[in-house]
Amino acid sequence: MFRKNRMYAITLLSAWVMAAPLVMPLPTERVWGAAAALVPDANLEKVIRGQLKKPDGDLTPEDLQSLSGLMASDGKKMRPIEQLVGLQYAARMTRLDVSGNQISDIYPISGLKQLTYLDLSDNRIADVRPLDLPKLRYLFLSNNPLQDPQPLWKLTRLESLAASGAGIKTVDGIGSLAGLLHLDLSGNPLGKLGEIAKLAGVQQLELRNTQLADLAGIDAMKELRSLDLRDNKLTDIRALADLSKLSEVWLSGNPLEASAVDTVRALQERGVHVEFDSTSFPGYERSINVFVGDERIAFEEPPLNRNGSVLVPFRGVFGKLGLQVAWNEEQRQVTGTKPGLELVLTIGQDEALVNGKPVKLPVAPELHNGTTLVPLRLVGEAADKLVVWNQDRQAVYIVDNVTNGTGKRYDEKGRLIYSGELKDGKYNGQGTQYASSGEIDYEGEWKDGRKHGKGKQYDPVGRLTLEGEFRDDLPNGQGKKYNSDGSRQEGEFVQGKLNGHGKLFVDGRLLYEGGYKDNEMHGKGTVYFTTGERYVGEIEHNVKKGHGIVYYRNGQRFEGKVDNQTLVEGKYFVSDKLLFEGTFKNNRIHEGTMYFSNGAVYKGTFVDQEFGKGTFLDAQGKTIDPAKDGKGFRFYANGDWYEGETAAGEPNGQGIYHIMAGGRVEGSFLGGVMNGEIKEYNAEGKLEFEGRYADGERSGGGKEYNREGKLRYEGGYKDGKHSGQGKEYDWEGRVVYSGEFRDGTRNGQGTEYRKDKAVYVGGFRDRLYHGEGKLTFFNGDTYTGEFDQGKYGERGTFADSSGKAIANGVDQGTGVYRFADGTVYKGEFQGGVRQGRGETYNEDGTLNHRGEYRAGKRNGFGQSFDLDGHVWHEGAYADDSAKGQGKSFFENGKLQYEGEFDYDMWSGRGKVYTKEGRLLYEGEFEDSEFQGQGKLYYADGTVYTGAFEYSEFGEGGSFTDAKGQPLSGINTARSGTGKLYYADGTTYEGELAEGKADGRGKLFDTDGKPEYEGEFKNGYRKDWYNE
Repeated sequence: MFRKNRMYAITLLSAWVMAAPLVMPLPTERVWGAAAALVPDANLEKVIRGQLKKPDGDLTPEDLQSLSGLMASDGKKMRPIEQLVGLQYAARMTRLDVSGNQISDIYPISGLKQLTYLDLSDNRIADVRPLDLPKLRYLFLSNNPLQDPQPLWKLTRLESLAASGAGIKTVDGIGSLAGLLHLDLSGNPLGKLGEIAKLAGVQQLELRNTQLADLAGIDAMKELRSLDLRDNKLTDIRALADLSKLSEVWLSGNPLEASAVDTVRALQERGVHVEFDSTSFPGYERSINVFVGDERIAFEEPPLNRNGSVLVPFRGVFGKLGLQVAWNEEQRQVTGTKPGLELVLTIGQDEALVNGKPVKLPVAPELHNGTTLVPLRLVGEAADKLVVWNQDRQAVYIVDNVTNGTGKRYDEKGRLIYSGELKDGKYNGQGTQYASSGEIDYEGEWKDGRKHGKGKQYDPVGRLTLEGEFRDDLPNGQGKKYNSDGSRQEGEFVQGKLNGHGKLFVDGRLLYEGGYKDNEMHGKGTVYFTTGERYVGEIEHNVKKGHGIVYYRNGQRFEGKVDNQTLVEGKYFVSDKLLFEGTFKNNRIHEGTMYFSNGAVYKGTFVDQEFGKGTFLDAQGKTIDPAKDGKGFRFYANGDWYEGETAAGEPNGQGIYHIMAGGRVEGSFLGGVMNGEIKEYNAEGKLEFEGRYADGERSGGGKEYNREGKLRYEGGYKDGKHSGQGKEYDWEGRVVYSGEFRDGTRNGQGTEYRKDKAVYVGGFRDRLYHGEGKLTFFNGDTYTGEFDQGKYGERGTFADSSGKAIANGVDQGTGVYRFADGTVYKGEFQGGVRQGRGETYNEDGTLNHRGEYRAGKRNGFGQSFDLDGHVWHEGAYADDSAKGQGKSFFENGKLQYEGEFDYDMWSGRGKVYTKEGRLLYEGEFEDSEFQGQGKLYYADGTVYTGAFEYSEFGEGGSFTDAKGQPLSGINTARSGTGKLYYADGTTYEGELAEGKADGRGKLFDTDGKPEYEGEFKNGYRKDWYNE
């Protein structure tokens, strides 16, 4: 409030996923004087300034908070970063890359709980304990001297972990990372797989040079596609044969035993790419496999390759093709017959007879080890089959030569490229197209050889990239596009590209909704930022350009012309009040009109966010000369203004300072700052503070009031903080503390009260009981003695309400233990700790918990109570937290939730009910939010079935009526009037704008009862909008 720099700063927010950043609002607080550097590392500061497009001026916590991502890698192009101090303010950051630097301490990023992507590769990090980041999905730590990887095993949402060359010796505990898809631990002296084998979902595993001697347990990793085992000590690789989805494996640099060739051969027969040292199996030749349909033929003599032609024992293949076999020993001739076909082949002759007609053979039949071998292609084609040679797999496929019906197609290298329905030889109907890697490329509907209808398209490694409607081989119609960075786009496709209305989601949250043109954001749209801001307006080729409105989470907004990162010309509002109208330069107000709450205006230029050349006019349009000495007005270039006594153009004496956003300061000023008796009022005109100031800071006696006008604090101040004697009050106006303060908090001697009764008298340090004191419990028992930072000290005694000495707790049996925070346990003990049945009471004597205790903590079945004595939770507890099966209850006693808990949160599978007892939701939970698959039941019978992403609708869900019939058009209305179904079970009926509640409408609760009727703005009740 009114400190030593009155200017608002305008900065920029850069979104990681967009080239064009969003202009940030004016800060709501005035900052006086130069701030200390938030980012001590000059190289990190340089990167941050580049990201923010803020080359000069102090970096503020608000600047750092605006960062959603930061790329600060590649030490070759910039000086290395050594410390991350300052990034602790970037609480909304989701992606951070600081690889290739000289960072050793990562504690500053320990609080960045929104991070999903973190690259710390090639640094000097030893301690990873600060990485308690619950949303992290991608983590790169390669080439760091890690001391202990155990803290990483708590990151249970990880999908990709790279920690090669990190000195990791043991992976005990890594099995908790059940969601991992990619793991790279190459260059670590592991010696064995250990718990890596528990990671059943891993698809790509890199364990090069890890001193592995065996593969015990790897057969459980059924999802493995890619496996790097180079430069280890492996001899036996038989376990690899059980990995049915394996597509590539690297084995060079291992002392493989001779029998390993059988596993290599088996893998290759399946089409797996196997890399190994040629010296491991001298003379090794791959065998040839023959398939008729999907069945592999077992021959008594292996097929041979003669100059590119495959010869096979005739009996095995003739029988599979339905030919009756006859052998003429004298003529050394084999005959195969079936209706419409007679095939005659003679050993040593390069000509065969097909229905009596001679056919030239590329190679003659021969006798090998007593078995007659015949050219396979001729036999198959004579039987009207399609014969395909696959060089990579050393395999021949003989399939029905279908032109109408269900069949297969292969490329020139014998790789399967299509399986499905055919018409006139073309893909038609349902079918699957395959990439050269064998992965599915497309599955869905076809017409005349082209993708047409509903389908899904995949990338070369099998990840879904597109789903929706196709026409003429391209996405056309409604569809969804999945990008490699995890984002997705959905909307209307035309000729393979997004055109028309569409949406962009990043990390499951909507980032953009609006027009698209040829896959680019173009036209009118809305950009949503993780920081809470949004831009609504014109966009050209992914750049915010043209007329638009920027909304800020503090209620400020800009309306006007925007050019990418720059405000060009328009209006700036603070709390719906017009502050400025005109042009901007370098994102600062440049020339125009500034409006003040007393009706006065300034028309002119601005220089460095101060008034330049211009004129002040009053509400009647008359010129105002701001006072220099005496009495008059003083205006500020942030919209604030002062009326009262002045000296040298600054407030000096009695006056009133009016704040543009609302509120005022009345009292005494000296040299432009508050000095003497002051009263501060909020935007609603209610008194917030009255007391003394010195040099712009609260100093001396004063009083603070809450929004209801009741005392919150009264007492001394020093340097703007509570200091000396003072009192604190609760929201009802009752004293809760009386005593000494220092540095803004309780320090020194004081008394703490509860409902007007003294419960503690003694010393405090940083609000905690400290030093000599007396604590009185709710039943009259007392503790008198030493306290140490909120805990009992070394010396003290307990007594009952009559003063008789008592013990605190018992060694064995039933007893009472009184905690230093005033809470009390009554129940069973074993070995001096809480063990068995017991109850814990709050400081005021109300029951807090009843149930089983083990090792001094809530463990086993228990019930927890609210302050009114109602059960709000019952079920299993572990280590003082609700964990396992349990129930939550509303304050009316009705069931709210039943299902699984983890660390006091709904987590796992469960059901939620409304206050009237109706089933609202059943499905998966995480952190007490709908997360995963589930069903949501609305009061009108509508049901949503599908995915949820942190209590928002996920992708692929559908709506049905009470009878299970599909419903279309839900939540598709963009304007006019309509009905919205929210992902929490509530509904809205009324006016819409951009698909959101906007205008007059009604909000209904989960039981279908009216909850609110009135005005809405941008999806929110208008009376909440600026809160």
